[in-house]
Amino acid sequence: MDWWIGAEDPPVGPPALEVSIQASAPVTGVRQTPALGGGANAGVSAARPSDLRSFATGSANLNSELAGKPASLRSHLADSVERVDIAR
Repeated sequence: MDWWIGAEDPPVGPPALEVSIQASAPVTGVRQTPALGGGANAGVSAARPSDLRSFATGSANLNSELAGKPASLRSHLADSVERVDIAR
């Protein structure tokens, strides 16, 4: 495109040196799993399967109550956009 506007070719310097990065070897070790029941950071999960099942059962009704909401919101949005377009 430079020839179109009459500009000169950019200057070309020597080729760039190849990148060489030195990295140390990774440190490996043995994973130690903490004993059960030793406090907040002892490797014990608070998510008990029975609690998860209870939550899933209780939230199923809420999911069904929300099932039609996205379509209703889309309809309200479309009506609102239509009113704004008419006002222009």
